[in-house]
Amino acid sequence: MFPVAFGLAPKESYPRLRDFIIAKGMACSPYGAPYLFDALYELDAQDYAFRLLTSEMDRSWMNMIRFGTTITSKSWDIKYKRNMTWNHAWGASPTYMINNKIFGIEPLEPAFRTMLIKPQSGDLASARIKSPTIRGPIHAEFKQKPGGEFNLEVIIPPNTRARVMLPLPDSEDYMVFVNGSKTPVVIEDGSVLVGDFNAGKYRMEIKWDQ
Repeated sequence: MFPVAFGLAPKESYPRLRDFIIAKGMACSPYGAPYLFDALYELDAQDYAFRLLTSEMDRSWMNMIRFGTTITSKSWDIKYKRNMTWNHAWGASPTYMINNKIFGIEPLEPAFRTMLIKPQSGDLASARIKSPTIRGPIHAEFKQKPGGEFNLEVIIPPNTRARVMLPLPDSEDYMVFVNGSKTPVVIEDGSVLVGDFNAGKYRMEIKWDQ
């Protein structure tokens, strides 16, 4: 997971690496989990990443809730570490994963002068977020219909610009709309680059035929 997360693994090896990492499951500690998720999203394994994020097995955040941790715990379960403590904020990586990976919100310049919004939703049908920044909150909400439509609504805060990218459909026959108007797009890094947008509210849709 580390070579993929840090951009050291050759992309021609990605299919083999993806299969290997998935086969291992949640093999790391809560401390290592962010690197595992960085690797999974880089490998286009967002569906499996979401299953790990919402898992109820003993190596999961749900298990931390079950045994009563006060913030997030040092280990997944007391059986893995008898002397663990229950207040390790660095174990709360789902907050980072939901923001940076599922919604794909990341700064491109310091203080969010420019940002990227690139949802990697996988099979998740809908979600919404209010992501705080020094320039004001970013609001984002997506809904998707399997095999035919993906909708994204965003509110970009003042004095910022956002580059917005949408998931690439399996079909080559698709159309993209911004606030109801058909919009030309390009493909970049396996996603649909809709464009760069100033502050404001936008509704973006991508529709395709199976």
